[in-house]
Amino acid sequence: AAAPVPAPEPSPKPVAAHAAPSRAAEEEPGYGYFMPVLFIGSACLAAVALYFLRRVTRRRAL
Repeated sequence: AAAPVPAPEPSPKPVAAHAAPSRAAEEEPGYGYFMPVLFIGSACLAAVALYFLRRVTRRRAL
């Protein structure tokens, strides 16, 4: 009898999640916690890649 109750709950729209991250964080704590970690991780990787690219270009320029 308790099985059909949680059925309508898991229906997050990707567009709504991307449009409002705060709403996604309130609905799903796991998803709301994973998105900022992924964003920060990608930003750190981009910063490291830019740092190494600048370092290599400096060595080639010298």
